[in-house]
Amino acid sequence: HRFRTTASSEGENRDRLMARLRGARSQEEAEHIKSAIESLEVVGVGWTAAMAGKKLKLVVGFANPIEVEVPTGINVVVDKQIIRVTGPDKQAVGQFASVVRSKRKPEPYNGKGVKYTTETIRRKQGKQFGA
Repeated sequence: HRFRTTASSEGENRDRLMARLRGARSQEEAEHIKSAIESLEVVGVGWTAAMAGKKLKLVVGFANPIEVEVPTGINVVVDKQIIRVTGPDKQAVGQFASVVRSKRKPEPYNGKGVKYTTETIRRKQGKQFGA
């Protein structure tokens, strides 16, 4: 310690450090409050999604509707064919969206299924008629 600081400059340094710490903490809190959002789309004639209490009810071409339990802390809003999943935990939101998609993944021939809105389905040609 070659340099001695005066009491006033030590106080200024401490104040500056405390201000930086407060700024970093408020920034971390703001990032933590941001919520994760996933959007899914139900593609298929007559295929729908609806909320039934705390369960998401999917009618996707099976004999019976599929019900998926919505975990606590996750909000699900359904608008006809669009399912919007939001929540503070990015991992939980992505996991729930993945579970919903896995109930009827999009297929490449007709493009029907539950897909992410940002997802593009690579279509296949199918069988050739005749020849």
